[in-house]
Amino acid sequence: TSCLLVLGGSGTISGCALRILQQLRNHDVSVLYIKPEIELLSQTKKLQDNVVYGVLQEYARSGVLEKFYVIQNSKLVDILGDLPVIGYYDKINNLITHTIHMTNIFKNSRSIMNTFSGPMPAARIATFGVLDLSTGAEKPFFDLNLPRERVYYYALNRRKLREDNNLLKVITGQVTDKTDGGLVKASFGIYETDYDEDYVYSIT
Repeated sequence: TSCLLVLGGSGTISGCALRILQQLRNHDVSVLYIKPEIELLSQTKKLQDNVVYGVLQEYARSGVLEKFYVIQNSKLVDILGDLPVIGYYDKINNLITHTIHMTNIFKNSRSIMNTFSGPMPAARIATFGVLDLSTGAEKPFFDLNLPRERVYYYALNRRKLREDNNLLKVITGQVTDKTDGGLVKASFGIYETDYDEDYVYSIT
């Protein structure tokens, strides 16, 4: 069985989770780590975030974790734009859960076309993101240093898939650009939807 453990970087329970993860070494466990807005934390909370974040990275590199996903609240605010005080974190959390939910659906759905291959064993630290199909601009949920792999899920309207003769050229061009000149392994899948709008999700 596999599970995803969600941790808030400055939460008191995050330190306790390290001990729990040690006991789950032989299971398929991934962690979603939400980094807080560091500038607003007390010194104690900053230290806690640094320790837990550092240990989880080592867990990922050593294979204790299947995946270590990192998300930064400030990056999500940049994507969502101005947010009201009431419902501030609800909107952030909705973006996180929606993105994870959709990528999980596509992982377990048949694509119209894809270039997927097996995941790179060493690429265990990752983040999610969204991409604008019309511009190719990508907005990651965290800035990773030296990413090794990028996977894109194109959820596109059925009519566009049937009528846009330039669509595949656009998609392959966008994904090729994300290889950073061949330094990063990039792949994509195309999925048919009934949505009026097109969506592109990424895991880096």
